[in-house]
Amino acid sequence: MGATNVWTGTITNDSITISQSQNVVRVTILCSAGGVTFSGSSQFNGTSSAAITFAVGQGITLSGSAANPLDGITIEAPTGSDVADVTISYQ
Repeated sequence: MGATNVWTGTITNDSITISQSQNVVRVTILCSAGGVTFSGSSQFNGTSSAAITFAVGQGITLSGSAANPLDGITIEAPTGSDVADVTISYQ
């Protein structure tokens, strides 16, 4: 694979879905206003993923690899009062 690229942005009144085909190797999400929802799409031990809502100052960083990029992640800042600061590294 080529060089690692970095995308930074703010999501408000919108959502982003990360899929394996985008070759994302790391994502950082920080709620800077309102509430930001983070969800996966997999099952673990037979239990489906459920959305987690971050309050201001809360967030998460997830890492994959070039061989195993991140997949099935949705980040949502559902209203104009909700703000997610997002950094995505991809190849």
